[in-house]
Amino acid sequence: MANRPSYWPAVILIVVIVAVAGGVGVVLDHYLFAPPARGSVLSIRAGDNATVNYIGVFTSGPQAGRTFDTNRYAISIDNVSWPKSLEFTPHGNQSAYTQLGVYVGASTPSGGYVVGNRTFGSVIPGFWQGMIGMTGNTTRLINISVANAYGPANPACFSPQPLVFTTPIYSTVPLATFESAYPSVSPTTGTTFPDPLYSWTDLVYSANATTVALQSLPTVGQTTHPFGLPYYVSGIANGTITVRSLLATGQAGTVLGHLGGSQTICSSSSFIVSSIDWTTNTMTWNFNREIYGQSLEFWVTVVDIFPPH
Repeated sequence: MANRPSYWPAVILIVVIVAVAGGVGVVLDHYLFAPPARGSVLSIRAGDNATVNYIGVFTSGPQAGRTFDTNRYAISIDNVSWPKSLEFTPHGNQSAYTQLGVYVGASTPSGGYVVGNRTFGSVIPGFWQGMIGMTGNTTRLINISVANAYGPANPACFSPQPLVFTTPIYSTVPLATFESAYPSVSPTTGTTFPDPLYSWTDLVYSANATTVALQSLPTVGQTTHPFGLPYYVSGIANGTITVRSLLATGQAGTVLGHLGGSQTICSSSSFIVSSIDWTTNTMTWNFNREIYGQSLEFWVTVVDIFPPH
């Protein structure tokens, strides 16, 4: 009996040819007619948005090695491994430490970009440029020059001040001025009160309906802290009080001071003593924020990446 011819090999061959041809069509369409995909692991490109954790550290100046900002709570409370700079300001309690939304590019609209319920804003050039190529859950140390960080300090915000100066023992002020300067002090002859700037005792030695006469009563050697800086009374003679700074040359750049009341220079009431020169009897108060004029490094950890749609 003759064997019945089998058509299965031919059928199988046809299926294989069709499948292969179809596959080739898919491959050609993907690689020749469509842009290549970014791959299974996203890396940051310009134009992306990303959430990050960061630690910012000075790499120049007298505060080199000190942390000036972070959004990681554990770092903010660790002053041993991560010593803090003069103007370091905690964000608040632990719940205030959240991931930073960064737009990876030169600028954003005034309100930043919003993706879902998260806002992504601009950062200094060296920060976002250093993030390019990073993938999620990776950390990179980014070194940033002054030009790509916050730029140089404004020279108009430096104020020279004497290391040794004099102030009068006696002064007379209008009654209205006295009441404004010392609202809780009675303008009555014989009244004593602590001087708000120097902390030594002041005396109202005479007063009338229009003026108040004051006498300062320090003692030689007494320490005082005007503007939050250390001084002492080095002499009292000829109607004047001589006040001398206790700062040493090597402390330049490491001491923070504050103006009193509502006074500001360059919109700041605080300053850093940036230079101390006893040969010229001069120190310099720098009202620029400490980040200006310094090179920086950031430890940046990428949490998530949001490519543009």
